[in-house]
Amino acid sequence: MIFRLSHPKTLSNRSSRDAHISSTSGRAFQDTLIGSLLSKSCLPSIPGKPFLFFNKPKLMSERDIEITATTMWQLTILDMITKEIKSIFCHPAICERLASMLNYFLQHLVGPKRRNLKVRDLNEYLFDPPKLVAKVTDIYLNFSEYNQFCAAVSNDGMSYNEQLFPQAVEVLQRIKYPSERIDEFLQLGEHIKKIAAEQKEEDAAYDDAPDEYLDPITSILMSDPVMLPSSRTILDRTTIARHLLSDQTDPFNRNPLRMQDVIPQNELKQTIEQWKASRRE
Repeated sequence: MIFRLSHPKTLSNRSSRDAHISSTSGRAFQDTLIGSLLSKSCLPSIPGKPFLFFNKPKLMSERDIEITATTMWQLTILDMITKEIKSIFCHPAICERLASMLNYFLQHLVGPKRRNLKVRDLNEYLFDPPKLVAKVTDIYLNFSEYNQFCAAVSNDGMSYNEQLFPQAVEVLQRIKYPSERIDEFLQLGEHIKKIAAEQKEEDAAYDDAPDEYLDPITSILMSDPVMLPSSRTILDRTTIARHLLSDQTDPFNRNPLRMQDVIPQNELKQTIEQWKASRRE
């Protein structure tokens, strides 16, 4: 039910036709509580220029500042949810989105781009980067024992790098974040780095995989291939699940598509597994 709980901003009186358009255009997920929490749009922005605060905070309008004020609230709610409920977020498509969102936040808050946050009075913009770093860290730690999440963090090629966690620790120490939690965060960073190294080694072992074993969108070896019913394209289940979170159509011909309509390719899956086993021998 948590996926069907609409975000307050979307509780206007929509007609059934509007709801149908929303669903097929991919807004269905974004209009849920979890969808809105995992959206980077909780950061201040203007149309066509996302994440304005991270780029030019002095150009923020009053509306942008109002949006900024909701950032901590949304992360606090997400922290509360993930302390108690983790299984939902460990679904591959959701897990990847959560990991990329957290990495994105952290990279801008503690990485080289943090210099963009220097303004005369951050309170004027209702924005508190140190508190955001602490809250993002809390959410990372909620998933510290889940390898699916750790792998998703390391696989994020946009924002993750091995320096991300040490850079965050420097900030956490300055803001007097609990030392035992910092130790846990450092251990998590080392664990994620180890997973990243193992994944890199595995990728090297499979770098000559036949094209028919590779996902046509990600070019990664498929682990659970499925066929899309209208375009007859075969790709990995995780890839299409992630796509359908924001756009409920077949990405190859734009026909409407639901996750329950995809066709498992069990024979191909077994063939890929056998090929992988032969490479490990």
